[in-house]
Amino acid sequence: MVRGHQLNTIPDQNYLFYFDITEPPGTELVKCFAADRDVARDLPAELMSLEHRPLPEGMDTRLPGTFRAVRGAEMTEASLVITVER
Repeated sequence: MVRGHQLNTIPDQNYLFYFDITEPPGTELVKCFAADRDVARDLPAELMSLEHRPLPEGMDTRLPGTFRAVRGAEMTEASLVITVER
């Protein structure tokens, strides 16, 4: 959970992970979903067990719909494209 209406930098001292950007060259997509309440209980257990690990093949295309399907929560999303070049 992060506070609304203020700048939040991820990662920072509150989020104990980092982006390890290495070869092979290619493009990765990082998605961030934000809700106006804690929606963890409303998401599939399969998704919640992946904390900070790559998604299984095909799950990435289902994420926006999965988050939009949560009832009683306002959602927004943002994307970051990371390109690793040699």
